[in-house]
Amino acid sequence: MVRMKDTLRHLINHKKQPRLFCMLSDQTPPKSEIQYWTTFMNQDAGFFVGGEKLAASFKMRVFFIHAQRVGRGYYNFKFLPIIPAEQALKTAFPVTEQFTRMLEDWICENPADYLWSHRRWKHKRPEGEAS
Repeated sequence: MVRMKDTLRHLINHKKQPRLFCMLSDQTPPKSEIQYWTTFMNQDAGFFVGGEKLAASFKMRVFFIHAQRVGRGYYNFKFLPIIPAEQALKTAFPVTEQFTRMLEDWICENPADYLWSHRRWKHKRPEGEAS
């Protein structure tokens, strides 16, 4: 486990080691750290873009981990490459946009497995911010 504030240092210090680096990416960022706004589940939502920036800087492939519950305590996971669709490529952060669309699809397939209580939409998009 690597603390968020130590992520860059960790990646630099271990850049030659093969590894799988997983980031939780559906948390609500502090309002001051929102760099990208998009529509998520039919509502405005702000997103962290640090994962996308790190992936670009370190030339990492990015995957969406599609989890499917198959029984109590048992899951199947699929690693789906995030390849921005044509519409996502028109945004400033195409990987983040494509992740958002994939997450929406996953939630529609698995609504009971999404943590609805974490206040995803507690911040409002600032006036004049592009949609």
